[in-house]
Amino acid sequence: MRPGGLNYIYNIMTGYNYKPPFGMDVPKGKSFNPYFDHMIIGMPRQLKDGMLDYEDGTPASTPQMANDVANFICFIQRRSGYRRPDN
Repeated sequence: MRPGGLNYIYNIMTGYNYKPPFGMDVPKGKSFNPYFDHMIIGMPRQLKDGMLDYEDGTPASTPQMANDVANFICFIQRRSGYRRPDN
């Protein structure tokens, strides 16, 4: 995982609603995301409001789903025993 761990994943998944600064050209097929290192990311937006239904009635907003995905990825990483090599 990158520095920021859980927060980095969450921010990447919710950062697609920002507009690029004036004069910044975003190539076709790419997206602007201020939380990505170079602000131009090749991954399209993955989460949209209302994509799924939670059994308990929780609204399926982009921030809620991003929180769930980020926590799941961190959980799986910890369970797998993966440890980031020391540099």
